[in-house]
Amino acid sequence: MRPSSSLRTTVASAANSQYVSHLESLVQEYQEERQAQQQKKYVLSKSNKQMELTTATIMEYLKHQENGFSEYIENSRIMLNG
Repeated sequence: MRPSSSLRTTVASAANSQYVSHLESLVQEYQEERQAQQQKKYVLSKSNKQMELTTATIMEYLKHQENGFSEYIENSRIMLNG
């Protein structure tokens, strides 16, 4: 006995519906991951800008010290090289 065409249509329709639901969940997952990556990128960018500002401030401070910036650099090299 062969299944009726309406039964096949119902089964195919259910399979298609499941597949579409699966694809929708994958799209949702991708969008959430992308949003998390964008948030991380924003935080890193903001941190980088803050670090650049801090570095520039330190460099400016050292340039205006009595012993001078070049002496500070030389002392740092001596300390690093032991």
